[in-house]
Amino acid sequence: MAKRSKKSLTAGIRRCDARRREIVAACRRIYETKSFQEVTVCDVSKLVNFSRPTIYNYFHTKEEIFLALFQQEFEHWSAELKKAVSTVRIPKPRRFAEIVADTLSRHKTLFKLLSMNVHDMEKGSRPERLVEFRRVFKKAYDALDASLAKFFPRASLQERKNFHAIFWPFLSGVYLYANPTDAQLESMETVGLPPIDKDERALIFDATSSLIASFEKSAP
Repeated sequence: MAKRSKKSLTAGIRRCDARRREIVAACRRIYETKSFQEVTVCDVSKLVNFSRPTIYNYFHTKEEIFLALFQQEFEHWSAELKKAVSTVRIPKPRRFAEIVADTLSRHKTLFKLLSMNVHDMEKGSRPERLVEFRRVFKKAYDALDASLAKFFPRASLQERKNFHAIFWPFLSGVYLYANPTDAQLESMETVGLPPIDKDERALIFDATSSLIASFEKSAP
């Protein structure tokens, strides 16, 4: 009887996790063509074919669904970063910038979320969901910091902290500069302001290269 209960509990957890992933995947699809403000739980409900009350069993608010998507993006990126760094035998500064740019540039949804909706997601989510997200973000932070330590073993802890203090806020603007709207471009042209004219990868590569220039001398 106890074994059956344990199996039943395990099956229930798996079913719950599967439904949460399905809801988040639906949110991702809708977010590709709509803004955060435009996406509704009703939209998600129609796509997954769950009722709205059913969705609220897994996420209390729309913001929690987006926070789970945000969390998923960081999970995937940190895993990709670790894998890419692990294959490098001779760490070189330029290769570090390439790896960071290559792995991050595959996560356009992450940039969109960073640029527009962080405060909304956090404001509408329960404290326990925020803690869960921060744990995942810390893994991404740690993965990047471990990569820095591998490529620049002589860089001090303070130098690495300085890198993080600039790098993470910088990411919040990547989507906006890499994807200007027609209205933005028109207004910039009117006042004579030149566009950045770079995609996500180029922006990240250039910024990362600039940040590590201060301790490139520490590279082996």
